[in-house]
Amino acid sequence: MTEQNNSTEAFPDIEIYVKRVELDAIRTWLSKHFEITNSKDTREGVVFDLKNPAKEAFQCVVAENVVKGGFASIWFKKNVTQWHTDRDCAIDAYAYFQLEVRCSTGGWEGEDEGGWFRFVDDDIKTVNWF
Repeated sequence: MTEQNNSTEAFPDIEIYVKRVELDAIRTWLSKHFEITNSKDTREGVVFDLKNPAKEAFQCVVAENVVKGGFASIWFKKNVTQWHTDRDCAIDAYAYFQLEVRCSTGGWEGEDEGGWFRFVDDDIKTVNWF
C-alpha cells in the first residue's frame, strides 16, 4: 500500500469509513497522531477535541455503525492533519487497523466522480459503494 496522492492541495476536511472497528481502537489511533484534550458523546457521535503537533485545535467526530456492514465514520471537521486527502488518511488507517477502510475518490467540490476507494487485503480498489 505505497501509492501516494499526487494532489498538492489539502482537502478542507477528511472523512474515512472503517469496517467493524471499536471506539477504543479509534481513540488509540487518534492518540498516536494527536493530543486528545476532551471527548464527549453527542447526537453526531463521539466528538474528540484534538490538537495537532503544532498545537492547532480541531475536532474529529466518530459515528459508529453509520453505514450498512458496520462501518464507522471518522470525520476530521477541519483538516489540520498530516494527511492532504481522505485517501492519505485511509492508507494510514488501513495500515494501523488492518480492517477494511473506505473513502471518497475525490474532494467535495466537483472533483468526486462518485466512486470510493476500498482498502482491503493489502489492495486498493475503486468501487461504487451506494
